[in-house]
Amino acid sequence: MSFWSNLQKREQQAVLWGGGIVLLLLAYVLVVAPLREDLVRTRGEVAARKADLIWMEDGAVRARQLKSSRSQTRVVSPLKMIDQTARRHGIEAGLKRVDPGDGDNIKVWFEELIFVDFMKFLRATGNSRALAVSNLTVEKLDAPGLVNARVTFKTESK
Repeated sequence: MSFWSNLQKREQQAVLWGGGIVLLLLAYVLVVAPLREDLVRTRGEVAARKADLIWMEDGAVRARQLKSSRSQTRVVSPLKMIDQTARRHGIEAGLKRVDPGDGDNIKVWFEELIFVDFMKFLRATGNSRALAVSNLTVEKLDAPGLVNARVTFKTESK
């Protein structure tokens, strides 16, 4: 206390004011600033979570729509699917023979096909997820771009 009593009245006031300002700065740095940073970070997280929630709700609506549309679609036999896909890709004239085979295999013979159209047909049957190519033989013909093909499809068991 001798230090304080040795100071003049004006110096004591300056020390009090300076100490008060230092205490205010310390309170801001140690309490207010971290709380502000947490608030800003939390607001950003809330915005991101809201965006995630909107995305998930939209996905749930789409999933319900797909589920209801899937239950309404009728199941097409693999033979009919092959025929429809061949017609859709303009290669039905080259479809020479379809053998349901034994088990879950279907053998299909094509003659004089345009190779590009045949590949589009194969891609479309692969996208259906009901058929998978288990064996494929393609024979090049003398005419450019034409092929003969034999495909063995494996049907998916449900």
